[in-house]
Amino acid sequence: MKEGVKKLDPRNHGNAWSIYFADPEGNRVELYCSSPWHVSQPFGEPLDLTEPADVIRAKTEALVKQDPTCQPMEVWVSQMRRKLEQQPAA
Repeated sequence: MKEGVKKLDPRNHGNAWSIYFADPEGNRVELYCSSPWHVSQPFGEPLDLTEPADVIRAKTEALVKQDPTCQPMEVWVSQMRRKLEQQPAA
């Protein structure tokens, strides 16, 4: 590749779309974009970056809705916030 990246590893994590690659020193780097869904991890499927964004989004939605842990991200965030607020202060 022109940028010097030898291998891209795009992954669909359900809650995010990620691209993994090694920097010039060999360190693993992840770039990601959050999705509107939460799904328990680990969750990872190959991601075809040649597909249009609307196709990727539709495929991701269909994929995560098969998982019983799937919920809208805002619902999951709200539940986590309540749980954290209930924790005793350290």
